[in-house]
Parts: sequence; structure tokens; C-alpha cells
Amino acid sequence: MTYPTSIKTVVNLRHITFPRIALDIAAHGKFFSFNNLGSYDCGANFLGVLGENNNTCPKGRGATLICTWRGATTNVLHWQEGPANVPNVLYDFNGSCAKFINNDPRYLLPYGSSGLALNAIRFDSDNDLLMGWSFWRGGLVAWFYTHGWFKKHMLKVAKTHVAKLNKKCNEGKIFIEVCRGLVKE
Repeated sequence: MTYPTSIKTVVNLRHITFPRIALDIAAHGKFFSFNNLGSYDCGANFLGVLGENNNTCPKGRGATLICTWRGATTNVLHWQEGPANVPNVLYDFNGSCAKFINNDPRYLLPYGSSGLALNAIRFDSDNDLLMGWSFWRGGLVAWFYTHGWFKKHMLKVAKTHVAKLNKKCNEGKIFIEVCRGLVKE
């Protein structure tokens, strides 16, 4: 089913995830999800202007991707409306306001979408950053992290890495494609 859309710029789209996954998305420009096609979760979900609610249940926490969408956006939809499966359309399931009673208002960008601008990556704490960066790098870096070695030095390197990524984000150089598939472990 198609819904009325208009071309909009939607800023401050926030996606909460594991720190390692946030770094992988920024590095490779691909967001992976494997939920049912056409469902309320068939792509990348973003918090709406109302923020988190009791029913907001991100699978991972510790990092937030802050994005901007420039393109087709639906009018406000009730959460039971569906399917939401047209690529490159941002579905507004009460994310932009409080029009409907909805215990989990959000935006959804379905599988096959591209052109989502990544504006910044934020981490909840230095420990989240260090843990995520260490396991994203893998190998000896992850081993050092699990054994508690070189943490100050590794945190400095991780912060430098994220500062470079955020600089690229600010310059408008990182875009994300939403893909159906399993997250790489």
C-alpha cells in the first residue's frame, strides 16, 4: 500500500544500538536488520520527537547514531498501518508528533533504502566507546581490552578514531544504506 508522502528534511533521527555496531555502520555505510518484511520493524527504526517511551526496546545500547533524512516522508501514520516496505520512504509512525495514542512512536526507513546521512555518533560513556571500539577492531585490541591492558592508551586512540568519523559526518561524507541481513558478529 502506498501512503501520501511529501519531500521533507527530517533531522535528529536517533537510532540506539551497540557501540560496536554503530562503528561498523559508520565504517561500512550499511545498516543490517533481519525483521519481517513489511512489518513495523522491517528496517532502521529511529526515535521520534517524543524520545524513548516505556515500550522502546532497542536490542542494544551504548551508542546513538544521529541521522538526517532528505526525501519522501509519509504523513503521520497509525502504528497498525502497513505494510511499510517501499524503499526510500521514511515512514512516520507518530514519530513527528503525538497525533495518535501510541506507546512506541518512531520513524522507520525500510530495507532497500539509501541516502540516509549520518551526522554523528554519540556514546553513552567512555567505557561504552572503549568496549565497542575494541571489539570492532578485534584481534589483539579486543584481547587487551578483555584483560584490562593499555586502557588509557586505547581510549585515546578510540576517541581519535570517533573524532575523525564525526568530522566526516559533519562534512556530509557518510551515508547509510538499509539492508536486510544478519548483523556481522
